Amino acid sequence: MKISLEWLTDFLDFKEKNPLKIADKLTESSAEIDGVIDTAENFKNIVIGEILEIKPHPDADKLQITITKADKERSIICGAKNIKPGQKIPVALPGAKIGDFTIEKRKMRGVMSEGMLCSERELGISDEHEGIMILSEDAEINQDFAEHLGLKDYVLDVDNTAITNRADLFAHYGFARELVANGLASWKKGMENHMQDLESETKNTPKKDLSFDINIVNGELCPRWCGIEVENVNIAPSPDWMQKRLNACGIRPINNIVDATNYVMLALGMPMHAFDRDKINGKKLVMREAKKGEKMATLDGKMHEMPEGAIVFEDEKELFDLCGLMGGKSSEVSDDTKNLLVHAPVYDPVKIRRTALKLDHRTDAAIIYEKGVPVSSAMAGLMRTVELILRMCPEAKIASSAKDIKNYSKESRKIKLKKSLIERMLGVKVEDKEIENILSSLGFIAHKEADSWEVEVPRFRFSDVKIPEDLAEEVVRIYGLNRVEAVPPLATMQKTERNSKKLISDKIADVLVDHNFYEILNFSFLGSELLKRCGLSQNDQTIEIKNPLSADQSLMRQSLFPRILENAEKNSRYQDSFRIFECAKTFTLEGKDKKEYMHLCGLMLDEDFYSAKGIAEVVLRSLNHKAQFKEAKVVKPFLNKSKTADLIVQGKRIGFVSELSPKIAKEFSLKDPVAILKFDIDILSELKVVNKTYKKLPRYPGIFYDISVLASSKTQSAEVLSKVKNLDNLIKSAEIIEIFEGKGVPEGKKSVTISFEFRSDERTLEEKEVKVVEDKIISALQKAGIEKRFA
Repeated sequence: MKISLEWLTDFLDFKEKNPLKIADKLTESSAEIDGVIDTAENFKNIVIGEILEIKPHPDADKLQITITKADKERSIICGAKNIKPGQKIPVALPGAKIGDFTIEKRKMRGVMSEGMLCSERELGISDEHEGIMILSEDAEINQDFAEHLGLKDYVLDVDNTAITNRADLFAHYGFARELVANGLASWKKGMENHMQDLESETKNTPKKDLSFDINIVNGELCPRWCGIEVENVNIAPSPDWMQKRLNACGIRPINNIVDATNYVMLALGMPMHAFDRDKINGKKLVMREAKKGEKMATLDGKMHEMPEGAIVFEDEKELFDLCGLMGGKSSEVSDDTKNLLVHAPVYDPVKIRRTALKLDHRTDAAIIYEKGVPVSSAMAGLMRTVELILRMCPEAKIASSAKDIKNYSKESRKIKLKKSLIERMLGVKVEDKEIENILSSLGFIAHKEADSWEVEVPRFRFSDVKIPEDLAEEVVRIYGLNRVEAVPPLATMQKTERNSKKLISDKIADVLVDHNFYEILNFSFLGSELLKRCGLSQNDQTIEIKNPLSADQSLMRQSLFPRILENAEKNSRYQDSFRIFECAKTFTLEGKDKKEYMHLCGLMLDEDFYSAKGIAEVVLRSLNHKAQFKEAKVVKPFLNKSKTADLIVQGKRIGFVSELSPKIAKEFSLKDPVAILKFDIDILSELKVVNKTYKKLPRYPGIFYDISVLASSKTQSAEVLSKVKNLDNLIKSAEIIEIFEGKGVPEGKKSVTISFEFRSDERTLEEKEVKVVEDKIISALQKAGIEKRFA
């Protein structure tokens, strides 16, 4: 949204002249101003000059040398054919920027040129480029070009998102009210009630009905519709002053009628539209919702299929207006137009927004409509448009009375505002008179009642002022938070309850990062195509999204791994190995209930099952837990079934370690093997807390003994260990340090190496005592059918 300060002078006398200070004050209290645009900046170092003499270039038939008087007499080379001595023309002096080109003194075919004579297109004023722009004879030599054309203006670039709830601020008149309330300006005589004055102009219209019967099928579609007919118009360019203002606000001038409607939209916040009355078929017009499959050609020349539920205007032959977005081609105002139907409709903002999104077509009018145009703006907007048309077309006349269809509640809105609420929000006392002045300057009518006010809300603030707190906010923002002395808050400090899931997930994340993992974060959505790539599919526990942004975000994730695999696929193009993890929620439908579960999942490219197992052991050790690794009972389709083990802690399955299925690894172009691991944070948080215990360092030395045995490849290595680790009290530790299958090991067998530590807490062990324990181990293994390989 762009607001011209020059335009605001129609309504205001400025007290503050500095545009930067105006922008700062508005940002503090009303709307965020992204920047201040100096419209004259584009014409810097461009002045008015006079051609004194023209002579041919000695070395170029198509060029001429002009002696031009600007800041001084300059020799300027020009190739245009429409110039002659005595003409006043715009001159770009050295240092001026024309587009991306900076003007400099330079030789052209051996002759020095000290500037440039400019066309309208080179100056960005119009598309005219056939010759140099010729100015009026009374133009003053060396005058700043922007000043001559009246282009000196400062435009406030307003952040639209900062005024989404303020429909009244999508207009110059709305900002005029804010400037007055902030003490930056005062109303010009008669301008404070400008809208009401415009509406009263209806008394001057003829006592003649419209040529058309207007039928609004559903009043909710159009709470207010105002229309009027104007005859004998002449289509021509709009005057310079109007074009300058429209250009300053980013609107391209078209012709006097279209420009008048756009001008009123920017001035009063009321989108307008004019139809060629003679192109409308029949005498009965119907406003309704579009039906499925209906089509209409719009002003942009495109044939659009109407979204079901869009608001459309229909004559007795066809649709002629896509309401709130764009007029129809069939009713377009053209160069031959003589008679107009001008209307000022207020539409349902939700319908307009939905239609714009479905068509992927958001016009300036739609942007304003979807914020909720106040019904109070309709008649004022209509009469101001007519006023402008009559001003630009002296032969035109009003051909009907102004039709006003009201489908909205006429009830006023009154809110009780307590002074204590304002002072509680601000933390300081505010004088009654100042509160009343603030409310009055913003258009509210306040009636004093002891320590409160009954405040009448104006129609243009119905969309955002509904409760006492809204009114208090109005007072607070204009009063200014910068006037409130900064005082440290006094509050009782309370210890917050610690979230066990957060503590555990943070602890695991820290451990993983310490072991070269990178944390990632994905959206909670995915699509059926990604599931299919992972060997998965939708089931009765999958939650579908009703309004997905795209097909690949149509389902709530039940697992973190599909997106992690997608991340791995993208990153594998740049790195041969890496470690990544994500800690986030998954979503499951259980019966009619939607459940959320917190999981932490990791992936290790170019690493195997044992790497994942080692990381899992480190993680659980940091939580003071010791895991058992058991053969997985249920294996997901994307896992390698023969290399998957469940993590069991305190008898509960808290996750798993595995390798990715080679088939899925190939699907995602990942180098095999790919190790993965998962922790169920919800279950981990429910486990009994195990505190660390400390023991004295052993007084006597330990003796280490390694043994390698041959076991069936189908026998779990943990099962081999379980048969010997508790055989004798002298065995202080026992762990598997190597598992090997392949060359040198019989087929169907695997070599398992176990490392033991023998130690007594009472004495140094003798060799014979160690031998007894070794024999026990070998005997126990043999009884289990496990033969010794070497020790």
